[in-house]
Amino acid sequence: MGTYTKIALKNKKHAKMVNTILKKEYGLTYQTFNGVEYGCFVTQEMENEDIRYMNEDEEGLKQMPHFKRPINKRTYRSLTKYCKEVGAFIVKINSPLDEQLQQIEVLQKFLNTEYAKQYIDYKKSKNIPDLIGFNIKRWKELNL
Repeated sequence: MGTYTKIALKNKKHAKMVNTILKKEYGLTYQTFNGVEYGCFVTQEMENEDIRYMNEDEEGLKQMPHFKRPINKRTYRSLTKYCKEVGAFIVKINSPLDEQLQQIEVLQKFLNTEYAKQYIDYKKSKNIPDLIGFNIKRWKELNL
């Protein structure tokens, strides 16, 4: 299954604000889908858009077709509990996606700031040392 790193926020409602800090202070770029910006930390708006996509979008309806529609918030959360959670950043640290490498690099820096002390819930977070010690350069060399 692999090792997952989870960085949880003290307050889930701060996800959008922390995403903005990461964007402005570290130059992260985010994708926008249907007017919702998808940052590092999952916002309630992101979750709502994902659920809408699964229930209403032509492509979303093709995903997990064996699940009865509409997919509600409870079902969605049970399906995504290891990879998405409102107010958290979750990454499979032993096999991150290419688009997550920049986020990991930024979060490695962010975790050493006063912002992190203010917003990160270290008790709810998991495997942060694995993220801090993740060698992006080495990962890229091994995975070309």
